[in-house]
Amino acid sequence: MNPTHHHPDFIVARRPMIDMIDAGVVFYRASYQTVTQIVLTFYLPLFLIKYLFFRFDLIPIERVFNSFGFFQTGSYTLENVALMVLDGSVNSVTGGATCFFLFEKAKGHEMGASLLIKKMAGKTGPLLWITAITTMITLIGLGFCFIPGLWIGIIFLFSTQLVVIENVSSFDAIWKRSRYLVLSEWWRVLVYFALTTLLLFVLGLSLTFLISGVYQILLEQLSWLTGLIPDLKMIEIAGGAVASLLLIPMQVIFITILYFDVRSRKEGFDLEMMLQSI
Repeated sequence: MNPTHHHPDFIVARRPMIDMIDAGVVFYRASYQTVTQIVLTFYLPLFLIKYLFFRFDLIPIERVFNSFGFFQTGSYTLENVALMVLDGSVNSVTGGATCFFLFEKAKGHEMGASLLIKKMAGKTGPLLWITAITTMITLIGLGFCFIPGLWIGIIFLFSTQLVVIENVSSFDAIWKRSRYLVLSEWWRVLVYFALTTLLLFVLGLSLTFLISGVYQILLEQLSWLTGLIPDLKMIEIAGGAVASLLLIPMQVIFITILYFDVRSRKEGFDLEMMLQSI
């Protein structure tokens, strides 16, 4: 595939799973500068706030760059719950902005990160509200039994796309629309989600070890010159943080391409016809 290809069919198309994954990777490579700016715009303030929590001895240093620390500790302290809300909110808005960027790109609109974030302002409230409800329901399902929780999580897989692209804002509408789209292609959605999650997991581990290894070599050379001993634990944390920032948008891109694929199969969705009717 040509990374410079901007025709709507590059993103909005009915295609095999491997081709969808390939399209997601190609799109990310072609747009990584804007996507990285979007991620940094939201995550750098988050890291700063969490670092202040650490400086006041409210959380361990590992929690500064780890968005899943709440589930590892299982602690319902005020600061831990606050961090869970912060992590979820930032992840939701970042995902929404990335999805909106992909949709605008499919329509042939070139948009920088700053303008994109401004245009996303009106969608932030509904996005946070829907994400909070769907996350809570999914966690309750996972708490009772893994399979119901997984089923609910897959059902709500397109919630961000529905808010950003279709302007759906009520939970009832999200629930009905999600079930309509996902259940029509249940096994395709489940297998695709599993494949992309596995791919991101492998990439995340590989990048973490690679970045940590490079940091360790550099710091060992520095310690040889200065006599300072590098903190290997901090090196691993830093490597994981950098890897996370690089991979956060990819899951949203993969799911958005799947969303268009399902709509093309279920509804004969045609972006060019939609644009002509506007």
